[in-house]
Amino acid sequence: MVEATARLAFDGATITHAAVAAGAVGRVPLRLPEVEAALIGREPTPGLLAEAAATVLARCRPLPQTAYKATLFRDTVLEVLEQAAAPPGAGRAQPRD
Repeated sequence: MVEATARLAFDGATITHAAVAAGAVGRVPLRLPEVEAALIGREPTPGLLAEAAATVLARCRPLPQTAYKATLFRDTVLEVLEQAAAPPGAGRAQPRD
């Protein structure tokens, strides 16, 4: 399985700092600078968050029998970005279909 974490800092609605990392996708936890770069200086719209999360697919080289893990990785990163971008007190993200 995959685990991820994200921390975002804002100036108004603009992301000024992003720290994103994932575990259980390699021998050691990985910082995801491609995701961070896609976020900084922009407002966290649903489209931007999805675009930023999708950047992790470029680093994936799954075996044929584990190809589903790339999608799981992307979706897990997207979920933590959505949670990190939610306004304070907004509660937990709702499950998606």
